[in-house]
Formats: sequence, structure tokens, C-alpha cells
Amino acid sequence: MGNYVLFLLGAIMSEEYITRAEHNEYSKRMEKEHEGQNARISALEKAVESINQITINVERLAISMENMTKELERQGKRLDAIEETPKKRWETIVAAILAGIVGFALNAIITGAIK
Repeated sequence: MGNYVLFLLGAIMSEEYITRAEHNEYSKRMEKEHEGQNARISALEKAVESINQITINVERLAISMENMTKELERQGKRLDAIEETPKKRWETIVAAILAGIVGFALNAIITGAIK
């Protein structure tokens, strides 16, 4: 009967408990798995940081491009104004010449009519 009790105790213990060696082996495997997971988490954190930095740079680039677009619009308006100036001057010169010719013709007609 004593052997039977020891057998039962051994069976119960083998189902519920593990040996120190088994525990140490399991602990080592878990530590290696945790190291691998920690390395992957660290790599992911670096990747997320890089993505965040890229996002910030793209936002800055978009703002810069928006400012350049506004500046180009302002320069376009200024260029249009500069291009209009010679046209207005030419129109003024032509109007003055025409007024002179009309004035000369009227003067000739009036002075010719008076004589």
C-alpha cells in the first residue's frame, strides 16, 4: 500500500507541478521570446518616430508651397501692372498725337475760314 500511495502522489505531483529544471527551461524560453518582442517593439517605435518626422516635414513642405503660391500670385499681379504701364503710355502718346492732328486740322480750317 505504501508504494501505491507514493505512486498516486507522484502521479498527482507530475500533473500539477513541474520540476525546477522544467521551470528554468520554460523561463529561459520566455525570456528569449520577451527579448525578441522587445526588439520588435523598439523597431516599431523607431519606425513610428520616423513616420511622425516625415509627416511633420510634409506638413512644413505643404505650408511652404502654399506660401510660394501666394507669393507667385502677388508677383503675377505686379507683373500685370508693370506690363500695363507701357500700353497706357502708348495709348496716351497716340491720343496726344491724334489730338494734335485734330487740333492742327481744326486750326487750319478755322484760320482758313477766317481769311
